Amino acid sequence: MPLTDAAAHASFTAFVRECSDRLHDVAWLVTRNADDAKDAVQDALAGLYRHWSMRSPRPMRCGACAAS
Repeated sequence: MPLTDAAAHASFTAFVRECSDRLHDVAWLVTRNADDAKDAVQDALAGLYRHWSMRSPRPMRCGACAAS
């Protein structure tokens, strides 16, 4: 069952808070440019947000973040 709008927004916000630093680090490794990395992460998160409510309600963690 998909998440409600409020639950989806809350869980997505928590995911971004937890993983955005790691995502920016990885994007910088790929682009080697801070501005391009920031844009890449923003674009990826915007795309992910559009589909976030379709996932199951169990917590989702960034694999890299879970390892730290």
